[in-house]
Amino acid sequence: MVVGNIKESADVVVIGAGPGGYVAAIKLAQLGKDVTLVEENKIGGVCLNDGCIPSKALIHVAKTLEEIKGLECLKSDIKVSSKELQEWKENVVNKLTSGVKLLEEKNDVEIIEGRAKITSPKEVHINTDEASKTLKFNKCVIATGSKPLEIPGFEFSKKGIIDSKQALKLEEIPENLLVIGGGYIGMELGTVYQKLGSEVTVIEASKNILPNMDSQAAKVVERRAKEIGMKIITGEKAEEAVEKESKIKVKTSKSEYVADKVLVAVGRVPRTENIGLDHANVEKNDKGFIDTDDVMRTSNPDVFAIGDVSGQPMLAHVAMHEGKVAAKTISGKTAFSTRQAVPSVVYTDPEVATTGLSEKKAVEKGFEVETGSFSMAANGRAMTMDYKKGFVKLIADKENKTLLGATICGPEASELISELSLGIEMGCLVEDVEMTVHPHPSISEAVMEAAEDLIDRPVHKYKQ
Repeated sequence: MVVGNIKESADVVVIGAGPGGYVAAIKLAQLGKDVTLVEENKIGGVCLNDGCIPSKALIHVAKTLEEIKGLECLKSDIKVSSKELQEWKENVVNKLTSGVKLLEEKNDVEIIEGRAKITSPKEVHINTDEASKTLKFNKCVIATGSKPLEIPGFEFSKKGIIDSKQALKLEEIPENLLVIGGGYIGMELGTVYQKLGSEVTVIEASKNILPNMDSQAAKVVERRAKEIGMKIITGEKAEEAVEKESKIKVKTSKSEYVADKVLVAVGRVPRTENIGLDHANVEKNDKGFIDTDDVMRTSNPDVFAIGDVSGQPMLAHVAMHEGKVAAKTISGKTAFSTRQAVPSVVYTDPEVATTGLSEKKAVEKGFEVETGSFSMAANGRAMTMDYKKGFVKLIADKENKTLLGATICGPEASELISELSLGIEMGCLVEDVEMTVHPHPSISEAVMEAAEDLIDRPVHKYKQ
């Protein structure tokens, strides 16, 4: 389908309408450019349709269900209707994607629902259900995103083997769910289905779950996962899946497991195939990502790449930021892509959020590091929420107490981390955080208390 007519040319063609692409298109239009946005699936991309938004909707329901069941003062037998849960989730998704489409139209962005392939350094060929045309451009923004990594022996074409997209659309809650991969996707969705009634087993090849996150936070998440009944198997590599009657038998390097569904969540890879990179003279690196500079320009100065397709970290908010950087650069404005304090959140139980440098990275960069921490068990607001697991940890330069990084493990970590990201971007001292008045009672007080701990003035914590 084509919304409007396919034009002969455009100032900028944006390929992909995920968080990076749709933001880039709107910002370009706001800056006076004639923009054509091409999307082969749905406006909003994976994030809005099959990732960030639907997963957080399910996480919210599962969390609410668990909280109600956990309060001894509430006596209630609540059951989840899978059908109504899916309908509610899809309603949330549709409202957001419809809103994004309306924003594009209100900003006079031409939307084409079709598949785009670059055929020369200045042209893109577009196929739709109704037409086929080559469109000339002055600039092009590639925002084609990523897709789940498929591993040998666990092809998604096999019965019972599902990816994260399919896991978000299950019409029935499986009795047994086996999750291959203990990273953020596997742990988020595994936690959801455990709380909704499945018996979930997570198999992670590394020694620990969430191997790329703060190890202390990962241990808190693992303990909590086991508390709610999840089985966490680490140090085992999944090798093969075979159908066994109506179930799936999974062989690992050490054992065998049987489940109704097997979710493969071992990572994502950039979608660069069949989009014409060679024709555009656009180069990729040895990991398959498109090489870009600090304004998201590729080896072809007229072609930009943003979001997952351009490399780590593969996060929606990074894609949005990069989309704005590319749009401003194309429009002659000054912009750059920063990596100083990029927040990352795992929506497990509890949530884990990080920003800036980890202790290890800070040491590698030559800093003499000092840390301060505060436990959620001593936070009044966390106690009123019946949630005492987790902590806040701040990382600073020991010499001048400049804030370098932070980890928050606990309720509302995703909301609290922005304060510390802003602090790092502004070059603030830990004392700036400590001297900022935080509301009481609030989870955010734990941030202030961690700052106090770092500068050796804790009020609500014994100093050993």
